[in-house]
Amino acid sequence: MKRILKLVAIYFVFCANFAFGNTIDFRDISYSALFEVAQKEQKAVLLYFHFDGCAACRKMENTAFIDKNVAEFYNENFICLDVNTRKGEGIETNKIYNVKLHPSFIYLNKEGNVLHEIKGVYSPEEFLIQAKNAIDPKQNLMAYKEQYNQGNREANFLYEYCMKLRNCYELDSTLINEYLNTQSVEDLSKERNIRFIYEFVLHNLETTVPFESDAVQFLLEHKSLFNNYFEQDQVDSRIIWILSNTIDQAIAQQNEELFNKAIEMISNYDDEKVYAYKKIDGKTSGVMTINNIVLTSKMAYYKKSGDRDKYREYQKQYVSVIWDDDQALNSLAMNYYKKYDDSEQLELAKTCAERAVELESSYSNSLTYAALLYKLGEYHLALEQAEATLSIAQKEDREDTAVSTLMKKINEKANQLDR
Repeated sequence: MKRILKLVAIYFVFCANFAFGNTIDFRDISYSALFEVAQKEQKAVLLYFHFDGCAACRKMENTAFIDKNVAEFYNENFICLDVNTRKGEGIETNKIYNVKLHPSFIYLNKEGNVLHEIKGVYSPEEFLIQAKNAIDPKQNLMAYKEQYNQGNREANFLYEYCMKLRNCYELDSTLINEYLNTQSVEDLSKERNIRFIYEFVLHNLETTVPFESDAVQFLLEHKSLFNNYFEQDQVDSRIIWILSNTIDQAIAQQNEELFNKAIEMISNYDDEKVYAYKKIDGKTSGVMTINNIVLTSKMAYYKKSGDRDKYREYQKQYVSVIWDDDQALNSLAMNYYKKYDDSEQLELAKTCAERAVELESSYSNSLTYAALLYKLGEYHLALEQAEATLSIAQKEDREDTAVSTLMKKINEKANQLDR
């Protein structure tokens, strides 16, 4: 009975929201009539871009849109139009604005000029602030863009501009660095800058600030300070991504000094741990497993440099480390099978594949070994291994197309040699 009464109460609250206008009123008008209505009512315009099945869109509809304060402000100041980008007139409307991320909100004046833009999910309080900024000629995004283009590089302005560009997914490394360059090393310890560094030195999994910059070095040297504000594993994840990106950069540029610095630091994390990178909103957007990264990076660096002796040295060390790990051995063997044609690399791959089969006679391990024997021209041994692989597939009742195709290739080659 109590459950029924509770449901009835919720129903009446829900109905009351609509009865008293406690939801954003999206007008039932066409886009072509939108700005005529806006000029007649002397209001700005909000375009809400969404699609059916968008979970983030539904979250906004069920929270911010039905907040009393939000609804009152938006209805009083805006002509609101929802644009379903995958249905009806919304498809054509979106060709004008080319929105790809949902939900997106574009605020325009009554003449149709863009004033402000945001994307993503916002709390009712944040969504209300965005609306107020949109109709404030000093606070909307277009006003900030104009100030920036006119040469404003004052620190507080750059900080706020970064936040506005972040909200519409237009922030780039140039702005991030311009702001950080206005801050002294002492300034970096301020809470605002700690949060800025945490969020932006790694943005969308890309390192935006040079490794040797004050900001990155401050993060690396004062990790415990960042741990006071954020989860330790997330601080570590950002450091890992920065170091990994720096290693890739150093390999590409053959910058040995930079490479050695990054390798020394990342060696403290070379522990087979999985690092999940979460954005500020808590959503995981990347996962990285750190496993023998020091050795594999050194192999990559010296292969790129052409130093065959050092490459072989670290390659030998790496094989030794993974010698009892069939999955790592199989991964190396298959990688070499795909990448190399020279007999030296393929022979090493065959050794690793054979060892993997010794450790675990799985379908994937056996198939890799058979493929390498085939590529090395050892067709009779390859056929024996392929038959063993086929037997494993049949026992496990699994798809055997790959091994059947390989057997056909082996037989064709063997027949050619027997003629």
